[in-house]
Amino acid sequence: ASIHQVMPEVGEEAGRFFHELPTNSIEPAIVSLLNDFDRLAIRNNSNDPFTLVLDDLQCIDNPRILESFNLFLDHIPPGFRVVVTTRQEPALNLAKRRANEQLHEMNAEDLKLSVEQCAEYFGNLNDIDLSQTEIEAFQQNTEGWIVSVQLWALTMNKDPRWSTGER
Repeated sequence: ASIHQVMPEVGEEAGRFFHELPTNSIEPAIVSLLNDFDRLAIRNNSNDPFTLVLDDLQCIDNPRILESFNLFLDHIPPGFRVVVTTRQEPALNLAKRRANEQLHEMNAEDLKLSVEQCAEYFGNLNDIDLSQTEIEAFQQNTEGWIVSVQLWALTMNKDPRWSTGER
């Protein structure tokens, strides 16, 4: 439905399938949507793929929906990519996708700033002079999450004790 709002030619038939078919038969809608995506990929004059972003996949726990999503992923056209965010590993065919190099994963560890990255953020980007011990403490206390590091930097920039060294 969200894609249909931007590109009305996409998903029209799939939407009808969703409303007309029994709830246990969504494969025709998936196939119709894939066909629409395939036509879009052929018409796409750009080398940039279309990107479909699905957020909070952990909210879907219905095995039938996840099975249908696997069908969708198995047949996605070359001109498309799917980005999924989730707080837990979904019940999808991930091993198969890893083996076929169709999956790029980032986890919480990948998103954390290292001590060196925190030092660069404080020093080079915000002109905040901290000792190595202070940087290590900030990295440990914030667990390297960039938003936490940014909030500390904002606080330090506004607090004269940090600029005068009276901490």
